[in-house]
Formats: sequence, C-alpha cells, structure tokens
Amino acid sequence: MGPRQASWDAEERVLQGASAYRRAIATFQGVRIPDPRSIRSKCEVDVVLLTDRGIVMIEVKHWKGDVSLDDDGDDIVQRVRRPKKPISRLRDKCELLKRMAVSRYSESVGEVFPLVVLTHRACRPSEEVRRLHTVCQFHELESKIDSLLGGLDPADASHSKRMGEIIPSFGTWDSIEYGGGAKEIGDFEDKSLPLGWYRKPLASVEVKVRGGRLATLLRGPRLEVVRRGRDGAVTTSLQPEGAVVSLNQPWERGERRVREVPIEHISRAEFGYSEPVDWASVIETPHEGGRETRPKEAGGDPLSRFKEGDVVVGTVVKHLRRDDGTIHGTLVSLVENQVTGKVPTRELDMAPEVYEHFYRIGSQATVRILDIRGEKDISLRFEE
Repeated sequence: MGPRQASWDAEERVLQGASAYRRAIATFQGVRIPDPRSIRSKCEVDVVLLTDRGIVMIEVKHWKGDVSLDDDGDDIVQRVRRPKKPISRLRDKCELLKRMAVSRYSESVGEVFPLVVLTHRACRPSEEVRRLHTVCQFHELESKIDSLLGGLDPADASHSKRMGEIIPSFGTWDSIEYGGGAKEIGDFEDKSLPLGWYRKPLASVEVKVRGGRLATLLRGPRLEVVRRGRDGAVTTSLQPEGAVVSLNQPWERGERRVREVPIEHISRAEFGYSEPVDWASVIETPHEGGRETRPKEAGGDPLSRFKEGDVVVGTVVKHLRRDDGTIHGTLVSLVENQVTGKVPTRELDMAPEVYEHFYRIGSQATVRILDIRGEKDISLRFEE
C-alpha cells in the first residue's frame, strides 16, 4: 500500500469514528471551503463533524515516528519533514467557515474547533503535544471531542439545520473510479469534458462497455454512458471512444499534475461541486415566520436580504486609514465579495491599538444597518 492510499484509508477511519460520535448530527469528508480572499481558491478540510454543540474541523495526519512542538511552541512538527503547521492552517480554515456562514445567513456559525488527529500506530507524540487540546491520537478521538464540547449548551435545531446545509454546499473533489475499483481525485478541467458531460446539472457519469470481446476487437469499444443529474434525472446514450477527461491534481508536479484519462477506462466519474463557488449562487431572505432560500438568478440580488434597522453579523475585512496612519473607518463584509458596509470610527471612544485588536481583520462583528445606498455603499454601526 502506497503512502497516499494509507493516508486516504486513515481519513476514512477518522470519518467513521466521527460519524459514530454520540452527538453527531452529520459528518462530511473532503469539504473544500471557498476562500473569499481569492477568486477560485478553496481550502480542503479532511473531515467536518457537525454536532448539536458545535462544529469540529478535523485534519488527519498519518505520521509515523516522533511528533513534537515546533520552535514557536504553537504547532506540531516532524523534524524529518518540511514544516506544514497543520494546526495554524486548520485554524485559518475554521475562520473561512465562519465567514461563509455569516455571508449566507448573517449570523454566527457558533463554536468551531480545530482538531488534528494522528492516526499511525507508530506515531509517538511528545508530552507537550499530548497536552494540546487541538491534537489527539485516533484512539482518543471520542474523549477529545468530549473535552472540546464540554460545558456547551445545545444549539437551536434550526441553526444546526442551516449549518448542515451550508457545509456540503461547498462541494468536494471531483473523482474518477476505474473498473478495478481504484479511485483518483482532483478537479476536472471543464473545457476538456466530453460532449454532454456538464458539471452544473450532473452529479455523476457512469461508463459501461457494451458488446462481446470479439465485437470490441473488431470495431472498438461501444460505450454506454449513464448521466445522473443533481435533480435525480437519469439519461442514457451511446458515445464513441476517443474522448478523454483531464483531471488536475494540484499536489502533483510537472507533467503528472494533469492526468489524461480515456473515458473507456472510467467506470464512474463524480462531480464534487456544481459551480466554482456554490455559496455565491444562493441567497437567503427573512420573511414572516422564518427564512426562505431561493436561487439568486430566480429571486433578486443579495442586497435584498437587508433593510435599514437590521442587526446582522458581518466580517471585518479592512481598516481605512488616513495619511498619518490613524483609522477613520472599517469595512465590514455582509455577503462575501458582494455586499459591504462601512463603520465610521469617529463615534468610538477606544484607543487605536485596542480597536484593532477588538475588531481584528477576519473577525465577526454585530452591526446595525443605518442607511443603504448600494451594494458597496452601506452605513453601519457596531452593536457590541
């Protein structure tokens, strides 16, 4: 078994362990959270556990040998490997989830915990690593989650439902499964997909070779293609051989980065996401008695979610400074890359260094909407 397969198997074990947790509402694998700081970038989380007390975002490390604290004492490292800072990177992904939840629902995601799980039986974490609340070995998974969630009150059922909707909406990797059962993941290059293989409406495509061995030798493979839509629709057609699927694997280097796979070698192809950033195509609007979710193209623009006087949660994205370096305002994102408001600082009686700490870039803040003039021209006031 190669190292990559061993890592995937370890991830599956952690997924099963998290799914068996007694407070689990749902678990998700290979979630790719969009990064609003980049147009197309997504950050993968190996396993996400949704519970009635909070969310645990898990990074699986199948490391063999000694694991110790890094030189700064705030992350873990194997001295034989290039430092990857898994705890720091996972914390950053937790912040992305918070931003996406605020962007879609205008409310806090609640408690989100990073957890690095060491799965190799021959892993030897140091005593300092063992004391970290963000790291555990696989056999400690349940007790570690208990310690993270201990003392927290259950979340409202409607809140848990919304979190259970947004997490899978980010999507995962595209995948190819071969006839022998082997599987590869990556991103399909959409321009290379065969005719009729469209990402947005399709969840998966199955390919079957029709005809006996002699007929196949005489006239080549005759391929039956079964397309399964995201809406449950199934269509079947015949397709000639010769088409290929380009699978981009960003962790590979050079010529191995893009793999060209003839469709006759494919048993099943799955589309991990419908659009580059799924969250941008859905908005929520409050209405009497609850919330209503609707496609953006069918029901207005993201600004229609808000009205003057609303108190909502947003994400601090930038401090506006004068020439002398003093802050005169703060930009708060209400819908990532779409709706932004400004809080003037003239009314705040707070030292600049305290202000920057309290309203740090990337943090969530509760604001009141004072005036709406456009998607990028909204007057706000902090409500803390």
